[in-house]
Amino acid sequence: MGKTNEPRMWINTKKTRKRTIPCMEETTNLMSALKKHNFDASKCLMQSDLLDKCTQAQLKVPKVKNTINYHLQRLARLARTVAAK
Repeated sequence: MGKTNEPRMWINTKKTRKRTIPCMEETTNLMSALKKHNFDASKCLMQSDLLDKCTQAQLKVPKVKNTINYHLQRLARLARTVAAK
């Protein structure tokens, strides 16, 4: 019998290279403080407040959607809806 080709997973390393995760440092600090104080949230209020401030600041940052791929996907959706009618 023939050999079956299994699908391979491919990860685009260009997307994962210099990506920063917002509020990662604050989240890590909160988790380590919770572990240090045996998960007593009342002793980790400062770290919790810093994380809240960071997440609130991230809500105000607008998302950029003006890439070429965004517009191509938008036009492809529009073409599909027009073709379906």
